[in-house]
Amino acid sequence: MNILPLLLLLLVLAAWLALTVGVGVYVYRDARRRGMNAALWALVALLAPSLIGFAVYLVVRGGYADLECPACGAAVEESYAVCPRCGCRLRAVCPGCAKPVEPDWIVCPRCAAPLQPGGQVRAPVRKRGGGLGKILTAVVLAALLLFGCVLWGLTRLSTPSGAISFEEKELDEYFQVQEGQAGAQVQAWLDGLELREDRAYALRYSRSLEEGGEFYYLVYAPFTSGQAGSSIGQGATLFATVITLQMERTSGSGSVFLLRSTAGRTPQLRVLRGGQRLDVELTEVEFNPTLYFLPGAGGAEGFRPFPAQTPGAGASQDEEQDGKAEGGESQP
Repeated sequence: MNILPLLLLLLVLAAWLALTVGVGVYVYRDARRRGMNAALWALVALLAPSLIGFAVYLVVRGGYADLECPACGAAVEESYAVCPRCGCRLRAVCPGCAKPVEPDWIVCPRCAAPLQPGGQVRAPVRKRGGGLGKILTAVVLAALLLFGCVLWGLTRLSTPSGAISFEEKELDEYFQVQEGQAGAQVQAWLDGLELREDRAYALRYSRSLEEGGEFYYLVYAPFTSGQAGSSIGQGATLFATVITLQMERTSGSGSVFLLRSTAGRTPQLRVLRGGQRLDVELTEVEFNPTLYFLPGAGGAEGFRPFPAQTPGAGASQDEEQDGKAEGGESQP
């Protein structure tokens, strides 16, 4: 079993969880020190998909200052001239109009009054983050880890699709070759089906290999044939291998499609008839229902041929019986 996709999935989930928790903690603590509704904004950042809530918070928080009075620590805004709690002078003001002015101005631009440099002014300071910088760093790292996991999975864990081969046989043709117990089991399976036009039926036999496995399918769909334009394909995504069998509608009783697949994991079977997807009723079996030889089970690996008479090998069994009936048994 290939566990790399599962490990990647767990890594992605862990990175996403760390990112989500980090965003929630950062928003809560930053909103609280800015005097915003910390719990509400934390929920918005956590519940909104794709970090949309976090992006909205970063835009909205610009209207909430994170400044404090250097004397008493009260929350102040950049436009305050004095602290409303302790009266500490935070900005220089014009003696004529009492509007805030800059320390290096010599004339008030509003009332043209001359300004005196100096004075006891203590500018507001930014509130200490209390570890917010580290939290934000962790959030960024978690986001980079998440992106890196996805990128690595797409480039490194693209599982090879394996190989696929198939053959279509009419039912009569199939049972001429598939004899013995396997043929009897397939016949019993067909007899027990409750046939529906919108459904395909399949038997699957699996063999484990050192890497992945071999999978043998017998697929039957009523009123279906592939001779008018059937196709087979096998592809792999990060978490699944899919076999797609395309067939066409026919007026007959239908054909059986014999598939042999090698893949790193058990494939999913998708059956289409005329472009419309059919539901697949899949049954696992302990025998090979196809006409493919199993490696190591006798004979060369490949497709089981139809029985053929060898030229010059003598008369058939029926001809021998006829000869005995006409001329009697031959004497030694």
